[in-house]
Amino acid sequence: MKIAQARKLLTEDIGRMTLEQLQKHRVKLTDAWRESRADYGMVQAARDGFYLPAGQGDGDYIPKDAWLTWNLSHRLDETIERELELLSSHNSKA
Repeated sequence: MKIAQARKLLTEDIGRMTLEQLQKHRVKLTDAWRESRADYGMVQAARDGFYLPAGQGDGDYIPKDAWLTWNLSHRLDETIERELELLSSHNSKA
C-alpha cells in the first residue's frame, strides 16, 4: 500500500459504512498501520513512501509523515468501536 492510499483511508466516513464495508475498511486500515510502522520491512515501507532515507548510512530512515501512524491507530480504534456498535445492533435484531 502506498502512503497516499493510507492517507485516503483516514478521510473516509466510517459513520456511513455498512458492517461489511466497515470490516473491509478495517482490514485496509490495519494493513496501512502495519506498513507505517515498517512491520513488513523498512525497504518496503520506504519504497511505498512511508519512510525517507536519513543521511549517509544504509538503513537509516525517517518517517515521511510523523503523525501518520498515530492517526491510523486512532482511526483503527474508532473503526473497531463502530464495528462493535453495528454488531451489537445487528445481534439485538436477531
